[in-house]
Amino acid sequence: MAMKLKRVLSGLTLAAALGMAGCASVPAPTGEMATARAALDNARRAGAGQLAPGEMGEAQDLMTRAERAEVGKDFRVARRAAEQARVTAELAEEKARLAKTTQAKSELDDTLKALRGQSATTPTTR
Repeated sequence: MAMKLKRVLSGLTLAAALGMAGCASVPAPTGEMATARAALDNARRAGAGQLAPGEMGEAQDLMTRAERAEVGKDFRVARRAAEQARVTAELAEEKARLAKTTQAKSELDDTLKALRGQSATTPTTR
């Protein structure tokens, strides 16, 4: 009887240890959450809300999912959603920067055309 009790207690101890190890093996995604928030802030400052609204909205939705999962202690889901939010926010930021660069190039091209037109109509004196 004592031997059987020892086995049961050993089994319960092992199960409890494994259960606690399972919880401890998935730490809170503190760094991932902070990095994702910073990426969202950078994208907002770059104008992604106006210039890449689809990506920016998706990044915000992913961040909301990450925050909810973190509150619910589902750290795997929180980490994955935070990483996806970061990548999507970075994409939104790059799209916003590309849109600004494209607009600046277009303005420069227009200015160059205007200057070329002026030089073609201005007589040269020698």
